[in-house]
Amino acid sequence: SHGQRKRPSHIITENDRVFQGVEACKAGDMETLGKCMSESHVSSRDFFGNSCRELDIMQKLAHGIEGHLGSRLMGGGFGGSTINLVKDEHVEAFVAELSKRYEAEAKIKPTVLICSTGDGAFCEAL
Repeated sequence: SHGQRKRPSHIITENDRVFQGVEACKAGDMETLGKCMSESHVSSRDFFGNSCRELDIMQKLAHGIEGHLGSRLMGGGFGGSTINLVKDEHVEAFVAELSKRYEAEAKIKPTVLICSTGDGAFCEAL
């Protein structure tokens, strides 16, 4: 089908975004990482077809809230959650504003979890 023919485009461009995101992280460039995240959501929605109305609303409403750098669906899509990259000093206000906007538009009270990055995987010599 036409929709299935679009999926490889998402996979190829997603690989590029991952490499760009890794380089952005290494450089401490969170604005570029956020841009990659938001572009990933659009590509997932438009080319891979694994978003849904609720995820699209949540992702769209996050844009323009102070401190927001980027957002995308997470997991396999088809419902579930978005992940938002937000400047530390704006997290609490961001959560309150996004929750308010989402409930007003989607008529669903969201559950919002605040998390932060860890040190990631590492290896130790024994």
